Amino acid sequence: MIKLSKTLIAGAALLSTAILYGCTEPQTLNFEYKASKGASREYDFSSETKMQMENAGSKEAQEMTISFNVAEDILDVNDKNERKTNYRIKNAKIAKVEDGKTQEMPMSNLNDQVLTIKSTAKGVLTELNGTEISGDAAAMAAPEFIPLIPFDDNQISVGQTWEKSTETSNKIPPYDTVQSVNVKTVYTFTGYEKYKTSKVAKITEKTESTQKTVTNPPKPKEGQEEVPSITTTVTGTIEGTILFDTKEGIIVKTEKVSKQNSAMTIKMKSKKDENGEAQAMKDQTFKRTSESKITLVLADTDSSKDSNKEESKTESKDTEKK
Repeated sequence: MIKLSKTLIAGAALLSTAILYGCTEPQTLNFEYKASKGASREYDFSSETKMQMENAGSKEAQEMTISFNVAEDILDVNDKNERKTNYRIKNAKIAKVEDGKTQEMPMSNLNDQVLTIKSTAKGVLTELNGTEISGDAAAMAAPEFIPLIPFDDNQISVGQTWEKSTETSNKIPPYDTVQSVNVKTVYTFTGYEKYKTSKVAKITEKTESTQKTVTNPPKPKEGQEEVPSITTTVTGTIEGTILFDTKEGIIVKTEKVSKQNSAMTIKMKSKKDENGEAQAMKDQTFKRTSESKITLVLADTDSSKDSNKEESKTESKDTEKK
């Protein structure tokens, strides 16, 4: 009989343990949201923004933080696991930094606003406040304060990516205004991360977007002044992580950094002087840059805390009996 040393046995045991625990989480997943009618949750949302504006050489900087609670109520779930959900904003407030001082005030216009959506098990929006949406509109991601991202239709393995993109072009009245939007988001399933007492799937997000709006007003009638043409361009990026609880089928946390650059150019028309001669007018340009840190976290609700307290009391009584 071959004798193995204690060191070799211990090493083999550690190796077996590492392999065992490393393989406890599936490396390929069919990402889906799970919902039960009547379920309620609450999320904490915050957006910390630093903004800088520039006009005719003058610069102005602003800092502000918007925060609120989001109550999620599952109103209905059909046999395809499509769900109808209410999201209600509570305790909204804004904190602005001016002259080195922070001033906080409530945002009463946001409080108790309700957004009702319908979405598939894969996180695709199908209805918004009673209006059906499809195509490019459905491909757009939900607002940042809603815990919902679109998943791929197929199973996704660790390291694999999926993309969601949209490209639209619309005419907007009353002037000859054309707005084009191009958004592309790449999601990557990077593996697992420990969150509180369990392991959750970690997904990274990288988004690039461009929005261009061009307004070319019609020629004025006799006696009317010419209206200048306006071109606005907004480019942005978003990078961050999403933590998804695969057992519960919900997002538990998102952390993102959003950067945005915008420029608005007003092309001034020529203006006649006293002698009736055309005088060229200088174009005006307004610029703005902003960076926001956005977080959305599943809150520890009072009901869950009360439940934990009751469990602790029960355990204490059982211990006393023993």
